[in-house]
Amino acid sequence: MPITITGSSGLGGAGRDLGSLQDKDYGYVYPGDLDLRPSSDLHKKLVSEIMKRAQAARSVVSDKYDSWQKIDDMMNAYIPLDELEQKEKDADERTPIQICVPVAYAARETLLTYMSAAFMNGPIFNYAPVGPEDTSKAVKLTALIEHQVTQGKAALELFTHWKDDLTYGLGVAHPAWEVRKAKRTIRRTEEGIDPVTMLPTSTKWKEKVERVIFEGNVLHAIDPYMYLPDPNVPADKVQRGEFVGWLRRDNRMNLLADEQTDKQMFNAKYLKHFDGRSVLFNEGGSQRSDLTRSGDNYDSYTHPVDCVYMYLKIIPKEWKLSEKNVPEKWLFVVAGDTLLLKAAPLNMDHDMFPVGVCSSNYDGRSVIPLSRMETIYGMQELLNWMYNSHITNVRKSINDMLVYDPQAISTKDITNRKPGKLIRTRKPFWGRGVKDAIMQLNVSDVTQAHVSDAIMMADSINQYSGATDPLRGMFRKTSERVSATEVSQAQKSSMSRLETIARIVYMQSHHDLAYMFASQTQQLMERDTSLRVLGDLAEQLGMETDKPVPVSMEDISLDYDVVPHDGTIPGNEDPQIWAQVLQTVSSSEQLTGELDVVRLFRHLARQMGAKNINDFIKRRPVQANVMQPEQIEQGVQDGNLVPLQ
Repeated sequence: MPITITGSSGLGGAGRDLGSLQDKDYGYVYPGDLDLRPSSDLHKKLVSEIMKRAQAARSVVSDKYDSWQKIDDMMNAYIPLDELEQKEKDADERTPIQICVPVAYAARETLLTYMSAAFMNGPIFNYAPVGPEDTSKAVKLTALIEHQVTQGKAALELFTHWKDDLTYGLGVAHPAWEVRKAKRTIRRTEEGIDPVTMLPTSTKWKEKVERVIFEGNVLHAIDPYMYLPDPNVPADKVQRGEFVGWLRRDNRMNLLADEQTDKQMFNAKYLKHFDGRSVLFNEGGSQRSDLTRSGDNYDSYTHPVDCVYMYLKIIPKEWKLSEKNVPEKWLFVVAGDTLLLKAAPLNMDHDMFPVGVCSSNYDGRSVIPLSRMETIYGMQELLNWMYNSHITNVRKSINDMLVYDPQAISTKDITNRKPGKLIRTRKPFWGRGVKDAIMQLNVSDVTQAHVSDAIMMADSINQYSGATDPLRGMFRKTSERVSATEVSQAQKSSMSRLETIARIVYMQSHHDLAYMFASQTQQLMERDTSLRVLGDLAEQLGMETDKPVPVSMEDISLDYDVVPHDGTIPGNEDPQIWAQVLQTVSSSEQLTGELDVVRLFRHLARQMGAKNINDFIKRRPVQANVMQPEQIEQGVQDGNLVPLQ
């Protein structure tokens, strides 16, 4: 069924308009000599078009809010108490009431552990040259991108990226170029001559200067609750869509600061005149704390601003933004559903929406597929019920269920929960006994099998999610003695499923992110740098790992391919097989001449768990050849020596 786009007419999400700003003019000079004042017709048209698409996207995402909220509760291992249970808890906080058995949480952590081992061991993004002449450039590009990943802490964002995929059905990441500046205190000295004494003088002082401390790619994991996808394309086909965006909560001070560094931003000074919160931020009734953390109680000392960031494919002439009549990608930023803060062409060499989306449980068609945690939610819910019903039955059994005559027995005494209590009969019944005044009901435990059934259900959750026992280091005995072959086969079978997940994630998002990281570095890098190259990369460059390698903009100017990742982790191969291969090669002169024994040994060492085998490589000293000046001149004349460039 096609999506019908309806929505705002350009007014704010809370029905506010910008008529009150008509008399205010902050003297902005807008890009392209456009009239983008808040009161202009072009401003209203652009905001209206952006918000229509944002509302259409939010209507699709909000359909998943209820199920996502249940998954969040399941992952938090928390079950809210009803009124009766709360009273019992208040009476004795040690009383066990409702529990959530975190089997699904443990399954997700197991899958995330594999993803971390598969992708975070060595350079996360690898590149290969299109031509063999650019091999060293490709190695330097790989080392430079890995340096950016480390300094920008992109691995943490990737971890959130994978977690969102497993939890909600899709993970969204945005690669951005960032330049960080900081002030440094430097000491200066000025030498001079005293005009009176004519003696040399020296003046020293301190001065603060601003320097670039980091220049490179950073990664931002987008909250799926805030994601605004094109409703007409599947989750993994984001580049085929007409638009993609997200909602982000910021504040007025940050946006004013961004306006000073980003020459394409404008209108931020108008933010102080209206409420910058968006109606889309809480739409859908989500109860997550980070979606409702701003309220009227904080308005006196905070100014939150909700910004819609949206990338669109447009024909600028149709939108009255320029005379170009071909499709282009533009970035628009709208604050508080009302105020346009940015409208600029993307102009990136990679010509892609700067978004990577992974959906490992995808079907190739859904905008938001079912997540792996959503597929096991019913079993997790049944598992919780089995445990909690057994706990309820046990509590009922240990708390005496009595039938008593209130005319004969003191109600206050019989409702006393303390052990060893004294129960008094009323004065008219003294001496008559209590045989017919009180009786305990028989309690039968119908939940005896619930615990064993719950264990079986937990095993089913692990099987369906892929977090099987061998993957978690647990092996069930199939015989009196488990052989190493059985253990190895069980591990390989378990890992094959996770290798498939890792391959899908790589093909869907990692490949695009790696390509955009490299392309943005080639386009936006403005200064040469130097970095330390470690491990295999240093060996490929023929460099020692303790020496910095200079990397200039010319060094990374090459045509490159992203090296695919097969989803495996180091050590998943059988080291016994490689040990036999190494022994066979070493004992054969013909094989030794065809194969590199040293590289075979390194591969075997990695499979056996060694991570720093390159640290033990012998460093061959450089043999310096000292020549006399006349020998150098003669060598240059003969063409045997070339001066350094």
